[in-house]
Amino acid sequence: MDWFHCWRCFRQEGAQFAVTTCGHILCEDCGGTGPCPVCTTACHYLSLSQQMRPDMKIFFKNPAELAHKHLAHITKVRRTQVMGDEVPPLSPTPRSPQVCQFQLAQAQLKADAHQDRARQAQAKLEKVVKEMGEMKRLE
Repeated sequence: MDWFHCWRCFRQEGAQFAVTTCGHILCEDCGGTGPCPVCTTACHYLSLSQQMRPDMKIFFKNPAELAHKHLAHITKVRRTQVMGDEVPPLSPTPRSPQVCQFQLAQAQLKADAHQDRARQAQAKLEKVVKEMGEMKRLE
C-alpha cells in the first residue's frame, strides 16, 4: 500500500498509515487519536495494513496494479477477437466503481489541499512584500 501519502505532511514511505472516518489518510506521526488534523472533525482511525479485512482492503488496492490486471484481460480479449480463440472470463471485481470513486475523491482532496497550501503561501508572500514596501518608505 505504498501508492498513497499522508494528507498533512505528504509523507509517502516508511510510515504506518491510517484512514479517518472523514476520509483523510494520515501517517502515524500526524494522526492516530483525537480530531482529524486536516479538517478538525472528530473521527476514528482505521489502521491500514496487509492484515485488514478483505472488504476494507479493496478500497486501497494499487491503481496501477488494477489497471495492469484489466489491461491484460483486454489484451486477451482483443487477441481472441483477432485469432478466434475462446474469450477468457474476467474475474469479478466487487465494488470496482466504488473503489474508483473513492480513489478519485482522494486524488481531488489531495489537489484541493495543495491548492489551499499554495493560496496560503501566496497570501503570506503578498503580506511580506507589502511589509517590505512599507519598510522602504519609512527609510
